[in-house]
Amino acid sequence: MHGYEVHPARDGRHALQLLARIELPRLILLDYLMPGMNGSQFLERKRWTPRLRHVPVVVLSAWSRQWSPARVDAVDVLSKPVDLDRLLTLVQRICDGPSEIHAPVRGDRIERVATPGAGGRAGPGRVSSRTPAPV
Repeated sequence: MHGYEVHPARDGRHALQLLARIELPRLILLDYLMPGMNGSQFLERKRWTPRLRHVPVVVLSAWSRQWSPARVDAVDVLSKPVDLDRLLTLVQRICDGPSEIHAPVRGDRIERVATPGAGGRAGPGRVSSRTPAPV
């Protein structure tokens, strides 16, 4: 999808199982309100999983209230319905930019760490999605 490998998951528990089996993704798209393990519970488990702790998350939410990305340990929060152009721009900035963006973890600032891929450039992005990708 738009040059990214996408791994959909049906809920938070399935996402954690999937993330344990696949190569570490560059980004997680997280639907905050879902049955079973919701977005808040997923983020709590992610926060305590060293391998996943710094994978950036973009939260997608149908809630109409304003979200603060720092409040939910996310790089950004997008309201549904999601503006596809805005989402793709954000995915490109995170996955294909000259440096990798790590997820903020409560108390941390967003940090950028250069991660060159083939030819000295940032490699192709991997996007893991908790719900079927809107792209």
